[in-house]
This record gives sequence, C-alpha cells and structure tokens, in this order.
Amino acid sequence: MYFATGYLFGLIGMAGLAAHFDAVFLDKSAHYNLRDGARAAGKPVHSFKHLSASDLARALRREVRGGVRPLVATDGMFSTFGSVPPLAEYARLLAPLGGWLLVDESHSFSALGPTGRGAAEHHAVSGERVLIGGSLGKGLGAYGGLAVGAAGVIAELWQSPPARGAASGMSCGAAMAAASMRLLRQQPERLVKLRRNTLQLKTGIRTLGIDANDTEAPVAALVSGTAAEMQAVQQSLMAEGIYVIYSTYVGAGPHGALRCAAFADHDPADIDRLIGALRSRL
Repeated sequence: MYFATGYLFGLIGMAGLAAHFDAVFLDKSAHYNLRDGARAAGKPVHSFKHLSASDLARALRREVRGGVRPLVATDGMFSTFGSVPPLAEYARLLAPLGGWLLVDESHSFSALGPTGRGAAEHHAVSGERVLIGGSLGKGLGAYGGLAVGAAGVIAELWQSPPARGAASGMSCGAAMAAASMRLLRQQPERLVKLRRNTLQLKTGIRTLGIDANDTEAPVAALVSGTAAEMQAVQQSLMAEGIYVIYSTYVGAGPHGALRCAAFADHDPADIDRLIGALRSRL
C-alpha cells in the first residue's frame, strides 16, 4: 500500500487493524506516528522499556487476560542512536496470544536485512500478523510511505478513515520509489558497501572512547558535554564541510546528541576525516 507520507503509517496501520486487537503495547521510545496511531485506534495503550523483551513479557502477563488480543508497535530502527529491537523475541511472545506486530521501518528500509527490506527481514520475522511500513524518504531517498502485509490486511487498511480521507500519494512519487527499489535490487553491492562503511564508522567512534551499538544500522550517535558544547562541535564541523546533526529527536535525551550516519556512497576517506575531526574536538 502506497500513501502520501510515512507519518501516516501508524494511523493507517492501527486504525485499519482495530478490529483485530484490544490493546497496544508501545516501546517507550516509539516514534510519534506510532503514539498517534495508538491513540487514534481508541484502545488501551501500555508501554514497555526501550528494546526490552523481558519488560514486554511482564507487561503482556499483567495486561493480557480474558481473551485480550495485543498489538506490539515499535520502530524497526530507532532513528537517533540506530538501535534495533529484538523483533524475533517480540514475535515469539505474541504467537501464543494471537497478537500482532507492527514495525515502523522508516529508518531501516534499505539499511537492514539481506536485501534491504528492513528490520523484520533482518530478524526473519514474517507472517499474517506482521505489518511493516513507514517512510520512503530516508534510505531510499524517495517520496511517500508504504505498508507491506498480507493482501487481506492491506485491503482492510484501505478502508480505514485515514486511508480513505487523506492517504493518496503522488503518481510521480510512486514512480520515484519504484525506481529506487529497482536500483537497490539491481545493485546489491550498495548494501555491501553501506555495511562496510557502517563498520568503519562505528569502529572509529569506539576509538574515541565512545560506545557505538553493534547493529548493522548505519547510525552512530554520541553524547559529549552540554547541549551548547555539542552544538558548537556541530557548527565547527559544518564549517569544514562535514555534516552531522545535533539531534533533539525521539530518544536523544535532555542534552541532545550528535548523530552521524554512514551512506553507501561515502568513501573510507570521508569517514576517516570525520573521526579525525571529532578526535580533535571531543
């Protein structure tokens, strides 16, 4: 299902599936669109600790009784620090409960999984009760949003109020997205290079004495000093033509974070230059 913007995924997904679940379980750092979707579905909403399958299990034991059907909603890759949830463990917890797993792949499309289909592919999670989707404007550099699931599920999503009222995407945007997907399929070496660049970036960040998660997500964020100090570092890098983001987005914490991202078209020298510049400033 193609629609106008990835932000609609949470609304369309949870409104469209509302007849199939009775309660939503959200990662505490879930993206805003998933929180909005959960509220719009009109079902009880419970949260669990960030990335914690054990806390999700406790929440399910506490709240799921008497035939209550759960839906777990999470980012496939959390945008600020590039963390990836244990989706296979979530799916294992949901299976005996007849629960649903909804994954916002906005930042994991074209970055995770053997063919770049996202975190669900990365963790080999699929099935009738798995719905993935999100923005095409991150790794694919395209326009609009996508939902991918069983044909019957997609048919139901089209009947949801947000889909009927505001979902239409542009035909030129759909063509752009399709072209990006074809390119990724025809040039799998782009994924290989992205992962090589990701490893170089995270290895370099660790040489600075800063932790970088060991996922394949091409994002490494660091917190060093105050907000003002990190903004000064970001501006100083910009003056040298090195672009990193000072982020206050979901999960960044009270002081924000400096967010670095590897691209498939970076050269090793680009990443070495970034690490050298950070070493002289932190």
